[in-house]
Formats: sequence, C-alpha cells, structure tokens
Amino acid sequence: MNRDNLTLWLERLSMFAVILSVAVIILLTVQSLAPRLLAVLAGADAALGWFFVAEYVTRLGATQAHGPSTKEASSYAFSFFGVIDLLTILPVLLPFFFGSGLASLKALRMFRLLRVLKLVRHNQSMLRLGKVIASIRPALATTFFMTMLIVVITSIFMFQIEHEAQPEAFPNVIATFWWAITTLTTVGYGDVYPVTVAGKVFSALLSLLGIGIVAIPTGLISAAYVQELEE
Repeated sequence: MNRDNLTLWLERLSMFAVILSVAVIILLTVQSLAPRLLAVLAGADAALGWFFVAEYVTRLGATQAHGPSTKEASSYAFSFFGVIDLLTILPVLLPFFFGSGLASLKALRMFRLLRVLKLVRHNQSMLRLGKVIASIRPALATTFFMTMLIVVITSIFMFQIEHEAQPEAFPNVIATFWWAITTLTTVGYGDVYPVTVAGKVFSALLSLLGIGIVAIPTGLISAAYVQELEE
C-alpha cells in the first residue's frame, strides 16, 4: 500500500471514529439503558478518546517531519483543526495527568462534543463553505458589529420604556439584551415582551428591522458561495 492510499485509509478511519464517538456520547445520555450496556459505551468512549490522542500526536509528528523550522512545526498545532483536535482530547489528558476528579467537570466533558467538528476536515463541501465565509469575513464582521450596536441601542430605549411597567422583566439594560436579540432575530420566545403601547410599537419596528438584518449575512454567504461554485 503506497503512502497516498495509507493516508486515505487513515482519514476514513478517523471519520468513522468521529461518527462512532458522537453516537456513543449521545447514547450515554440515555440513562434508561441497561447498566451493562452503559458500561460498554463508557469503555468505548474512553478507547475512542485515546484513539484521538494518538491521532493528534501522529498529525503533529507528521507536520514537524516536513521541516525543522518553528513555522512548519506549529502549522498544524495552531491551525483551526489543530486547536479543535487538542480541545477534544483534553477530557482524556487532563484527568490522566491531574487526577480523575477532573473527569467529572461538566465543562471539560463538553469538549468531547467538539469531535463533531472534526468531520469538517473530511467534507469538501464544508471546507468550501469555510473558504467562502473566510473570503467575506470583513463584511460579516461589519454586519455583526452593526447588529450588536442595534441590540445595545434598542435595549437602552426599551429599558427606559418598560422598566416602570415591568421592573421584573426589564430590571436593567443588560437583562434587556435578551429581549432585543430574540426580537431582532424574529424568534420571539414570548418570555419577555412589552405591555405598554410605546413598547409594543417599538418592538414591532425592531421586528421589521430584524428581517433585513438577518437577511444581510444570508445574502452575503449565498452570493459568495455561488461565486465559489462558478469558479
């Protein structure tokens, strides 16, 4: 088997391991399963964790083998996928070096869910989408800044309008951010809403504005994606 075929098989093995790992993580949340099956799933999760550790070390070693320079050695470690790979193995490495007590930390265990992002490495469509988003990053950043500015301004206005009528729903401007975001994105959960006439009018105007704000990044990505496909 030549080097290219070996690399292809390793990539497929890694993709299969990611899919299997995500499935195991999902099944481990079903506490109604038989204890013996849960134990098997926990063992599989641990084994897959060490597989990803070996994969990270292998990829890191392969990158360093390209040259002795610091730039070559860190090209993978500090890349997007390198950081994701490192975060996904922290739940395995940290308890191993610092004690099993860390394994119970919820935040640490959540890093395992980042393994699903490893599938992007093996999907050309997702890689193309990432390239598209990177090409319009300045425009998206401008849109994000404008959106956050609108959220802050509208939250200040709505706090002044609704605070006296609903001090528990609009206790301060920071708490009003939730209302502004759900209204601007036209989600409207309904847990926080205005009761005054001025507040209702202001909320309706913000909802109409939100339709256009949400459409801007969607249009930017769509246009850039079509251009990428044509090229």
